[in-house]
This record gives sequence, C-alpha cells and structure tokens, in this order.
Amino acid sequence: MEQGEEDNVDTIKILVATDNHLGYGEKYPERQLDSFVTFNEILKIGKEQEVDFVLLGGDLFHENKPTRFAEHQCMKVLKKHVFGDRPVEIEVISDPEINFSHCDPNHRVVNYMDPNLNIGLPIFSIHGNHDDPCGLGGFCSLDNLHTAGLINFFGKTDNLQRKQTLFILFWKNYINHKITDVEVSPLLFVKGENRVALYGLSNIKDERLHRLFRENMVKMDIPEENQDDWFNLFVLHQNRAKHSNTNYIPENFIPEIFDLVIWGHEHECRLNPEYREFSDDHSFFISQPGSSVATSLCEAEAGEKNVGLLQVRGKDFKMDSIPLETVRPMIFKNVSLNEASPDFTPPDVSKCKTDKEVQAKVEEALRKYVENLLKTELPKKLTGNLDQPTKPLVRVRVEYTREDMILSVGRFGNHFLQTVANPNDILLFKKLVYLKTQKDESGLTAQELEELVPENMAALKIEDYIDEFLDSKAIGLELLGTKGLATAVDAFVNKKSKGAVKGLVNKQMTKIVEKMNELEVDDKG
Repeated sequence: MEQGEEDNVDTIKILVATDNHLGYGEKYPERQLDSFVTFNEILKIGKEQEVDFVLLGGDLFHENKPTRFAEHQCMKVLKKHVFGDRPVEIEVISDPEINFSHCDPNHRVVNYMDPNLNIGLPIFSIHGNHDDPCGLGGFCSLDNLHTAGLINFFGKTDNLQRKQTLFILFWKNYINHKITDVEVSPLLFVKGENRVALYGLSNIKDERLHRLFRENMVKMDIPEENQDDWFNLFVLHQNRAKHSNTNYIPENFIPEIFDLVIWGHEHECRLNPEYREFSDDHSFFISQPGSSVATSLCEAEAGEKNVGLLQVRGKDFKMDSIPLETVRPMIFKNVSLNEASPDFTPPDVSKCKTDKEVQAKVEEALRKYVENLLKTELPKKLTGNLDQPTKPLVRVRVEYTREDMILSVGRFGNHFLQTVANPNDILLFKKLVYLKTQKDESGLTAQELEELVPENMAALKIEDYIDEFLDSKAIGLELLGTKGLATAVDAFVNKKSKGAVKGLVNKQMTKIVEKMNELEVDDKG
C-alpha cells in the first residue's frame, strides 16, 4: 500500500490485539493490575490512531469465570474508551440476526447502531479457550459485555449440537455422536469504496476442529455480490504449533478465500504478516500478534509486546507494529553450572567438602549474576512510560549435573524482594543429562529411546490419561463416553465446576432410562 493510499479518508483502519488475559496475576499485589494497565494502553492507542474499530482475537479474560475484581477493572477501562462522541464512519451491511444469532434477540445489533448508546470506539471480539462459554445457558464473560453494549461479541459457534442415540443390543451399549457442520458468516464492513469481510471463529477444541476441517465440515459463507471486491479477514483462536497429530490446526487447512489471517492463542509476537502459499490458488498472509501480558516465564514471552495497526484499501493492506510501552519488563536467561558463557562463570566447587559449601558457592554466583542482570538488562527494557511497572519479571534457567548444586528457590528470592516482581520463582533448575551410548535389553540406545517419546508430553490431554488408565486396568466404558468423561473432569479441575462429573452421570442415566422406556421392555419375558 502506497503512502497516499493509507492516508486516504476511506482507508479502513483496524487495531489488532489478542490474548489480553485480564486478571492474570491478580492474586499477587505487585502484579494484579498489569493486564489492565496494558489493556488501557491498547484502547488508548486505538483512539489516538482514530481506528474504525478494535479487533480482539480471544482470551480477553484469563479465567473462565473471572473474579468480580477482574470484571470491574475491565468494565472501567472499556467504559473510559468505548463511549464517546467520535463518529463511527464504517458501516455494517451484513445481517446482525445472523452475525449475533447466539445473543439475546433484543441485543442482536452492533453496539454503535443502538440508539440508546453513544459509541466512539467499537470493539469486536471472539472468545478464546480461557474465556469460553460454560454453565447454565452456555454464556461467557463476553456475552455479558455484549449485552452491556461494551463489546461486539461475534464468532461464537452454537451449532455444535451433539445428537446422542443410544443403541442397546443384548447387554451391550453403544453411543453414537454426530456433530453438525460449522458455518461462519462474516461481518461485512463498508467505508467508501472499501469493503472488509470479517470472519470470526471462536475457540473450538483443537482435535474437534481439526477433524471438522479434515472432513470439509467447516463452511465459510461468501458475500453474494461483488465477491472479488471484498478483503477477506479471518480471526481464530487455536493452536498453531503442532503439539500432536490433531492437537493443532495446520495452516493449509485455512480456506483459500482469505487475504489475511489473524492467529490468536499463541503468545509469541510474530505480528509481521507471513506469506503462505500451498498452491497456485491457495495462498494468504498470517499475522500472529501474541499476548499483551506475559502469562508464563518462558523465552517466547520475554520478547517485545506489540499491537498491529491494520490498514486496508481495496485488496491491499499494510500492518504496522506499535510497541506496547506499559508491559512489565521480563528478563529470561539460560546459564550452566558446568560450562562458562560470556556473561556467567560457574563457581569452582572442587574444594568444597560439604553440600552446604557447594550451595553457598552456587548461591553467591547466581546472586551476583541476577544483580548484574538488573543493572545491565533492565534499563534496556524500560520505555520511560510512567505507567510501566519498573520491577521486572526475572527467570534464570539453571542447568546442573550434581544434586548438591540445587538451591531453595524461595529462599534465594529473599535477596530480591524489593527489586524483582517474582522473587519466589526466579530460578528454574534443569538437570543436564548426558545420554549413554550403550544399548540396553531393548537393543536401543538412550538417545534412540528418547526419540520414541512424544515431542510434547505436556500437550497430552486428560482424555489421553483416561484412555491409558482404562486400558491398563482392562476396563471398558459402556454407558459413559471417554470424551464426555474427559470434558467433565477437565471442567472439575480447571474450571472449578464441582458438579461436572455428577451432572454428566445424571444426564446420561436420564437418557438411558428414556431410551429403555421407549423400547417397552417386557420384564415378564
């Protein structure tokens, strides 16, 4: 896009952000406002850039059931920026009854078209896997914000209805699950001669969506008129990295109709659009904005956080990166207690006679190393913004070979109570294992055995563990399905739904009784 084109008054401007995780770290007084401060900065950028709307790619909240504190802080920020007298110049011409069919019939409308609201900064959002619907009515936090007129919640898939048919053959039971197609209808925006078709697909379990794509059961509705004139924009919230054979969405599964894909869920910032070509008529760009707050102390989260300013004119687009200045600084480093590196010299413990002496040497070396990081690395990450927290998150991954080198992580953090935001988990010890080359009884070396282990054991689902347990005990489920049980256990553990398992059993028993009554079994026979 040329400079003159992007300055054109009809250019559609969209601020893109994903994975805000509001409420993350709220149990830590030092960090409880981090996510809200940065979210406030994002919306402030939207107003300063005079965007037509803000597009959020899921996981607005960190918890499925956010605390009242998190909801209150979120609504304060939204009310501050969303309401206003600035005219909204972009028009929605698609049918809101279709785009917001999951909403209450009285609220199936874009908020700035509501005569009772005065909207200056429209926000459109899908839900992610952290803030997904649950409980009575299948609502999520975004449903409440949509009803309040603060956000336009779209992309919710409500036609994944499971039709369960119970077949009883002799004393065996079989449950057949049928899943309907996923149909995605775009929001159609018009501004002057420019047109954007915004497709949103809120989070669906990766294994299920992977199967639906593979079986051609995901349908994208195409505008009936001037199909070639629309800039097709797709936002989704799924695994992009491959965790297992089906626990991700391969990029080539994305239909060829799209010009640009906004990929949420992955926290590493890869905002600059990456071109993907799978055939002559199947190509598009992918932009991965990443998260706006670090939710894990890993290397991918330590990079610079950005939001994207997307400008669309005709079929051309431009994505400008805008660094976020209020993100808490994060320093991530790797060191080895066995090998020297340019910035770390391992302590000499050859003359130490006791474990205490070894640990004292290791603690002194690591303490000086962290102190040096605070002097040299922290200034590079401070932006000068008065709202940016100055206490950094620090994670040092320490490789070791001797057990007597391990320190008490919590006690080590006492040295940095006043200078680091996460003093209790600065260090992460990782044992360095030298693999043997000789073969064991299996005829394989340790290296070969390691290669047989799945690449990402942490990606295994509860369903996998349930299957493994049942197989090991030679137990077969006849009335309950493994997937249903896994979903119930997941809700019990991760979403604190105490009645999830009981509810599953009661629901299934009711269906069994109903089916048996339909069979009119004669108990005298």
